[in-house]
Amino acid sequence: MTMSLKNIENFIQSYINTIAIVLKLDITVVDNNLVRIAGTNRYSTEIGNTIHKTKFYQDVFSSGLPNIMCKKTRFSACYSCARYRSCSELADIAYPIKYNNDIIGVISLIAFTEESKETLINNDKSYIDFLKCISTLLASQLLVSIVKIPLKSNLSQIQNKSKVEFISADSRVKKLLETAKQTANSDSTTLITGESGTGKDVLAKIIHQSSNRSAHPLISVNCGAIPENLIESELFGYERGAFTGANREGSIGKFELANNGILFLDEVGEMPLTAQTRLLRVLQEKTIQRIGGKDDIAINVKIICATNQNLQHLIQEKKFREDLYYRIHVIPLHIPPLRERKNDIQLLSEHFLNHFNHKFSKEIIINNNVLDILKTYLWPGNVRELKNFFEYLTNIKMSGEIDESDIPPSMRHIPEMKTESSRSLKSMLKIQESQLLHSLISTTYSANGKKQLANQLGISVSSLYRKIAEYKLQQRG
Repeated sequence: MTMSLKNIENFIQSYINTIAIVLKLDITVVDNNLVRIAGTNRYSTEIGNTIHKTKFYQDVFSSGLPNIMCKKTRFSACYSCARYRSCSELADIAYPIKYNNDIIGVISLIAFTEESKETLINNDKSYIDFLKCISTLLASQLLVSIVKIPLKSNLSQIQNKSKVEFISADSRVKKLLETAKQTANSDSTTLITGESGTGKDVLAKIIHQSSNRSAHPLISVNCGAIPENLIESELFGYERGAFTGANREGSIGKFELANNGILFLDEVGEMPLTAQTRLLRVLQEKTIQRIGGKDDIAINVKIICATNQNLQHLIQEKKFREDLYYRIHVIPLHIPPLRERKNDIQLLSEHFLNHFNHKFSKEIIINNNVLDILKTYLWPGNVRELKNFFEYLTNIKMSGEIDESDIPPSMRHIPEMKTESSRSLKSMLKIQESQLLHSLISTTYSANGKKQLANQLGISVSSLYRKIAEYKLQQRG
């Protein structure tokens, strides 16, 4: 698709109407065919027509530099125009609109009165700087609109299907959701914390659908899943030829894709320090700069960050910037783990069972004894683990009732000391260790995987295998 300013002519017209009122100057925009795309005041009736002052604008297209015209002064850019005597313009400052170093249009500030002419010419440097920002914004808006066009036809369907809810009867979660919805329209940065699998991404979606940005995109980035040498180009985009292997046309970044919407930075604690520095600048200045680029691009993005790590510990370890922490920790939302929300286990179990019954066209039920067992389990993988548990069972069971025999031994294992008061600290820690290892082992299929797991846990491979045998965990590989 060609980069034509006609693709965003409605946006341009609306935007310059506002600017014209503030500056008390008239504005017009032409494309690279010298067709007027937008205009205010007397030029609002000439939209779609080819302009007459060809040489003045052609000088901008050929040089790539701003141009200034002022009648009866040292400026002579319009003397050769056939309409010089009849033209009512007294002064004009024109600036190129560029994309990938190609000039795709020109934007002008125009004075029709002596007073506005003096204002324009006496402050020409300031107005040129202002037009530079506006031209960059228009080029950015054009690129965003073109990226979105293939998605536009399906956007409403996708948004309707993506409606989510956070299921919980817990009073803390209800208060959390109330705060999230109350602050959804705020531009302040939100930091969602909680263990892995608690639903931080779901909460981000709820904030998006509750906000005044819901008609615009929610762009999600997993900071821990992108290689360190690529994360900055992924977030901020890059210009043509910025680095070896780059797309020769350049690329738009996630910030620009999320313009007017929300950017969700998941696992923000995994972000490299260099990218943290650039993120801090974005939060402070509300602009970005593409890799290899020189122009600042204005953005209007609400940022939601999430992490399952203790950022204050990372600050002490010099792995996370303290100033960035206070920038993102404006609206803190903490999701408690599932083991602290016992009443939610039954509620979520029934929800997931109904969901997968419908998905797989089955009518499986669950008995109360199984629910009691599920309530004693600590769910180290939280809601995600509970959901996976029911998806697994509804896949392997053809029909009937979920009973105790369907529960893995590691989930049914309870030490001999039954009562809470009689348990020792050691025995309770063993329960947690057993359940945590069960969750980790369930995704480890090879001997090499177990070696990596042992390294992550800070124990030897032989110690890991001893614990697997001790807790009678199923070994794979």
